[in-house]
Amino acid sequence: MENKRDNEYQEKPYNSDAQYSFSSRNSTSRGYNLNGTYYESSSSYEDYEGVKSKEQKNESHNTYASGSCGMANNITPPLDKKGRPLKNKFASRLAWGIILIIGSFLFGFGMVPVYIATILSIIAIVFAFQQNVAYTQGEWDTYKRKAKTSGILLWIAGIIIMIWIAILIVAGAWLYKEYSVSSEMKDLFNLHQDYTYTDPTEEGDVHEETFRGKDDKFEYKNGTISKPENFNVFTIEGKEISVPLSLKELQNAGFQLKDKALNETIDPQDYKIASFYTKDDRFVGQLTISNYADKKIKVKDGIIDAVTITNIQVADVSFIDGLRLCESTVEDAMNIFGSDYDLKSEYDNRISIRWKYTTGYEKSIELSFEDGKLYYADIRNGKNIE
Repeated sequence: MENKRDNEYQEKPYNSDAQYSFSSRNSTSRGYNLNGTYYESSSSYEDYEGVKSKEQKNESHNTYASGSCGMANNITPPLDKKGRPLKNKFASRLAWGIILIIGSFLFGFGMVPVYIATILSIIAIVFAFQQNVAYTQGEWDTYKRKAKTSGILLWIAGIIIMIWIAILIVAGAWLYKEYSVSSEMKDLFNLHQDYTYTDPTEEGDVHEETFRGKDDKFEYKNGTISKPENFNVFTIEGKEISVPLSLKELQNAGFQLKDKALNETIDPQDYKIASFYTKDDRFVGQLTISNYADKKIKVKDGIIDAVTITNIQVADVSFIDGLRLCESTVEDAMNIFGSDYDLKSEYDNRISIRWKYTTGYEKSIELSFEDGKLYYADIRNGKNIE
């Protein structure tokens, strides 16, 4: 009996790939399985390569989505308006929030505007953390909303702080201009600070004390003398002024006060010190403006009962009996007011003398000399204000 299996085998040519179950790039596989059943199948190497290529591509894509972006659920960020992947701005928002908080401490923490900016900066940082969480979880709508809120709050806080800094700069410049101390004002300050004294126990006693050096002396007589006529009258650049006078009379004579001083008020039985200037804004000296009423008044309604002239740059200033600023000497003053002065101090190259006409100092004249020439005058003719 002829073996049918052998005949079938002989009819089919030998194929080495089929024998070892390896298929060629484009071939047909033939053989017998373990049950003795003959099989035949065709395969293509290109098909296998295509499947493998797709698997590698998908694996590469998943690696980028999960590894490079570092987000949950392997979600790729959407594109922004410029066509680029949406970026997480958490770091910059956090940094700006901290900078604004530090700036608020440096430029006036506790002030209302800066206090508001500080609160807004803290809230912005909270929203920045929330936007960061939304970004890592791929919640893009939430991320955009939180990021927008954080950015707006930071902008508002930054604008508030910048405006506050600008206000400080402008205010500082104005204060420096308004209250900068001229050399004449320094001289006036030094005149009243370089010596001290105590009242003597008996009227008429003379006290001599030495200050800063053996050649600096201070002499005080607690006594009054009869006031000479017109001791309270002086002339500046041809304008005669008689103390006391009103602010309107001073203005009519060609002098002025700054707006800030005019807007101030004076309590009952009190006074204010204000600087006065020429019409062309040259500093002349200081005024004592008193309120003798029983109610609060404005400076413009007060009485000028003391005038201090300290600016030697003001030309043609003369006092009683032709006493002139920058020209008259101590001897000239002694000839007019006498040697029975109330106070005399000498230090360095300066001499200051005061003549008092009442037991208080509300009616007096004080003159100071530097290098032998008159450079300072203080004339008082008012009422005693306790």
